[in-house]
Amino acid sequence: PGFSLIPLNSSWTDCLGHCPVSRRAFPGGLDEMKACAAKAHAAGLRIGMHTLTACINPNDPWITPLCREDLVADATYTLAAPLAEDASEMLVNERPVDKHSTVFTYSSNGNVMRIGNELVQYTGIRRDKAPYAFTGLRRGAFRTKKGGVYPAGTRADYLHQRYIAFYPKPDSKLADELSDRLAEVYNTCNLDE
Repeated sequence: PGFSLIPLNSSWTDCLGHCPVSRRAFPGGLDEMKACAAKAHAAGLRIGMHTLTACINPNDPWITPLCREDLVADATYTLAAPLAEDASEMLVNERPVDKHSTVFTYSSNGNVMRIGNELVQYTGIRRDKAPYAFTGLRRGAFRTKKGGVYPAGTRADYLHQRYIAFYPKPDSKLADELSDRLAEVYNTCNLDE
């Protein structure tokens, strides 16, 4: 038996989210990807694309320079004190949940907070007594625009992360936009899966 399916791994795109077609894989962009799929079909093969569905890379325009608010958060906190632009720690009223990680890797839970449209990374957590803190801050993470000084009481969301990606809230406008983009590539190329 031979092969019947050509799966395009995630290297068909340069960045998950808006999913621009990789010019390294397809120098002619979406038109060339479509032509490649047509050749596979003409040869009697099926062709599909791997998407890591719902993943949005931190470098995608939905994240930077202004992070969207309709992303999945695993926890929400309120600032216990104002957060200055040069702050090294972020004080919060609520005890940090155990799910937090202090690194941003492919399979970690991540270390990213969203405050307004800005992303903030941390490298440490203080849970021993209130006010609790996230330490080793880096404001404006992933080239997001710094939001100035945030007053006490400001909401800070711990973003869900896996596969170096964030995720749209189900039934959000962002989820619809992401689905539309994947459908555009799938339908334009007449893919099978």
